[in-house]
Amino acid sequence: MSRTTTQLVSFLITLTCAYAASAEVFRWPQGCLTGDLEVVNLTHHDVSGWVQTFKPNLVDEANYLFNADSKTKIKITAKTASEFFSLLTFEKNQALKVTYLCDTATYPAHTFEGGVLTYRKSELPENKLWLQNLYPDANTFQLEFLNRSQEVLVTTSISLNAMEQISYKTPGTVTDWSYVRIRALQRYAAFNITPTGSEGPFIIDTQKTVVDDTVAYFVVAARDNSGDQFIIQVTNDAMIAKAREQITNPTLEKIVFARIQKGNSGFNRNWSKKEKPLWSWSTAEVTNISDIGSTACNGFPQAVEDRVESWSKDPGRICFWSYRIKKELTPAEVAAGQQLQ
Repeated sequence: MSRTTTQLVSFLITLTCAYAASAEVFRWPQGCLTGDLEVVNLTHHDVSGWVQTFKPNLVDEANYLFNADSKTKIKITAKTASEFFSLLTFEKNQALKVTYLCDTATYPAHTFEGGVLTYRKSELPENKLWLQNLYPDANTFQLEFLNRSQEVLVTTSISLNAMEQISYKTPGTVTDWSYVRIRALQRYAAFNITPTGSEGPFIIDTQKTVVDDTVAYFVVAARDNSGDQFIIQVTNDAMIAKAREQITNPTLEKIVFARIQKGNSGFNRNWSKKEKPLWSWSTAEVTNISDIGSTACNGFPQAVEDRVESWSKDPGRICFWSYRIKKELTPAEVAAGQQLQ
């Protein structure tokens, strides 16, 4: 294992040139302020990863090289309860197994960042959930407590501040529930706290939204269809026709130019993921579909996600060189988060 500290600007440039990019972001409950992050490389080749530090916004990314077929431990120390960490990699899913180890508990990491996540009731006398708001503004969570037949007994909501994380005690007034189903208006992560640490979701579903059914929607992905994807909304008839032309004639190799804004606007999902999670940003206007873009707006979806506050202001737009319009979705498909035909 080797470690280097990468400046944010050079980190972004390096990844933009090297990847398409398929980002896997591992998150875990910060069950103790100081612990060991155990990373197991399940592949037969070396894998790069970046330990990201948030206070609560992204302030540092330290690069590690995880050797083939190896186990690595990284000391993690948070100075305050609001500070948290994640591990970013650009390998395919299941290349790494990541666990946060405290003295008396083990917290397996997972990569689900939204959707509708259902958890089993734990065996703790007092049940707790670890909720993490991944949106740089307030975010409202909805929790549905279900019986064994997965019928809703009680629904409650909780609002978290920008990038806030908490250990949430489930209501003591509801005692006969067996599962809890979680969703949020913006991007989030959640874990069920257990006697030995934590566990991930039992059921993973897509989250329904409300979208404008008078406009067109398109999936934008890497040239080879690998990695993260995002959805653009196009309102101009001429631009809609130009977007459709990219699908019928992919050899055109045109780049999408768009102004972006903070918030998913109900339509911007990572269409490549099982839970079709909502990104923390969306296109406000597609301004062009053309050949050459500035380096200032080049990047990839996760780079914008990690820097929503700054990117939405400067450069305030995207022109990802390696991404192309791949297919059109109906408004109903975008709202449901799944292909309907």
